[in-house]
Amino acid sequence: MNPSPEPATAIVFILLLSCIAFISVEGTCSDRCGTLDVKYPLGTGPGCGDPRFRSSVSCLNQQELIFSTHTGNYPIKSIDYSKSTITILDPGMSTCSFMKSSPNFGLDWTAPFQLDSSIFVLLHCSSPSSLVYKGNPLCDTSNSHICFSLYSCPGIVSFGVPPYSQAAASSCCVYSPVNLGPADDINLNSLHCSTYTSILSFGDSPTDPTQWEYGIRLKYNYGDDGNIPSVCGDCERSNGVCGYAIPRNTFVCACRNGVNTTSTCYGQEGFWSSSSSDLAVFTSMIVAVWITVLVTAFQQAM
Repeated sequence: MNPSPEPATAIVFILLLSCIAFISVEGTCSDRCGTLDVKYPLGTGPGCGDPRFRSSVSCLNQQELIFSTHTGNYPIKSIDYSKSTITILDPGMSTCSFMKSSPNFGLDWTAPFQLDSSIFVLLHCSSPSSLVYKGNPLCDTSNSHICFSLYSCPGIVSFGVPPYSQAAASSCCVYSPVNLGPADDINLNSLHCSTYTSILSFGDSPTDPTQWEYGIRLKYNYGDDGNIPSVCGDCERSNGVCGYAIPRNTFVCACRNGVNTTSTCYGQEGFWSSSSSDLAVFTSMIVAVWITVLVTAFQQAM
């Protein structure tokens, strides 16, 4: 009678689970997504960056950095780490070249983002003068020249409104959504407007909307003082990517060779090459060897 294979089997399964767990965290974080550099507190996916940003920012197919809220997913156009801002594009938003009915836009209450310096303009509204919140008007009449400029855009005819007309300008509202509270929602249905646009810059042509820059700029907040934690700074200087271990959200430094540490990537090269694929291949070899051992043990026990 052959010896019982239970102890060996148990050891094999433990090692297999360890290898699988090791593979599952390997190579998940990157400091680049498409053409954008991704730094703390932003991350490319779960376990990367600051955990407070995990539901807001992700990398789609390693090609496009996406900002997500309850109203949709929006491509991130640029990031200014010195000012803690990101600029996003709403594909449903109107611009001078193309105007259409827009979906609502809003920020999540729990996300560490708020509207920054964008100028929001509501277009084709039924009665802008009646837009009030707690007795305060939501339309800034001192910037009515923006409305006149926008209604010179050829795209306005899609709403059946002649360009340059007084009727067109009177259905426009230069709008401050921060008056609606922390959610910063633009609910076009409740505002009785058809579409909106957001202006980042007038450039050198304050009266020519075809030359304006369109998009939505958001400011993000992290930490008590807005500074990168020293442990993360050390990690980035060692060519690592700051992240966190799920589910406790404890800090990890993800190294390019696939190793995760609690400090820095200095001295982590060791056996591994700079390519994380080498680590995956080696780990897969370990798994294959132990699967062979397991099969052999069972065959001997039969």
